[in-house]
Amino acid sequence: MPIIKVPYDPFYFQVKTDPFEAARDFFSIPRGAISPFLPSFEKIKQCIDFSIQNPFDDENLVFLPTFVSKDHIPRYMHIDYGPKLNGTGISMCHVSGFKTVKMFESEKETEVRLPYITFDFLGKIFAPSGGMVDLADIRELVIYELARRGFNIHLISFDQYNTLETVTILVNEGYPCDRLSIDRTQSKLIVDYDKPNKIRRISTNGAFLAAWDSLREAFVGNRIKMPYHPDFELEAKHAERHILGSKVVVRCQSSSLSLDLLESMAGSVYNAINNECDVNISDADLPTNADEEYAMFYTNIGRGVDDSYFDDERLFDSPYEEIERIQ
Repeated sequence: MPIIKVPYDPFYFQVKTDPFEAARDFFSIPRGAISPFLPSFEKIKQCIDFSIQNPFDDENLVFLPTFVSKDHIPRYMHIDYGPKLNGTGISMCHVSGFKTVKMFESEKETEVRLPYITFDFLGKIFAPSGGMVDLADIRELVIYELARRGFNIHLISFDQYNTLETVTILVNEGYPCDRLSIDRTQSKLIVDYDKPNKIRRISTNGAFLAAWDSLREAFVGNRIKMPYHPDFELEAKHAERHILGSKVVVRCQSSSLSLDLLESMAGSVYNAINNECDVNISDADLPTNADEEYAMFYTNIGRGVDDSYFDDERLFDSPYEEIERIQ
């Protein structure tokens, strides 16, 4: 950090209390994380596809007209709700394949197949001046709009803050939906249509950073593909691992920056990897052309998607294709 002269009034006490936060907030000196939780951003950049546009305008809550589903692969969402001060992080992803990874267990090398995660969109929504983010708008302009565009929304989770009413509404409308804490993850959410809210909970057995760790491991293993979002870059560079007494938490060193988008991504990835598995299927199990035509017909009629969204080249990719074919 460069040496600067600090005026006694009004900056001295803020600089003395927290020099790193003051350097960023008052003197525009960027600071990265001191104890970074995620890999370096140079490593993370390998997972960003800069050639594609993020299809969600999080200022106006609209999607690109061309952003429609081209498959029936299950989608997973987590919404980190911040009504006023913080932003509301929102993201949707799916498992687009599986990647063979070598691991060591008991000094023996083994190979495991781990999910490859593709993010469909990222967003960070801020409350208007003097107002707040309305969860009804998120339901109508984001979740219902995604359904109208043909996406198979398999699971939605919300953070714990003031979201019970919205969760109840979505469950009553047929969406598997529940609340999930990212800071203290006590359960996995497994889609189970025999349950009242279509969700079965499995304990993490005290692995309270399980959701965060799932995101980090996916970046470390280069198992993520995503569009670029400027808020993601800012949060990724400043996410830190902190030890608070007997707890380990992930947060930003500056109180002026929240990790809402990262928390949403961690929840979406966590939901996806807990509900998808690598299985072997035969060609006879794959959808035929007739199956695809019927699927497009009922999606179009049932959800009111305009005919112009579909064309003759629309393909339904298998979620189980090899990762080499994806790349």
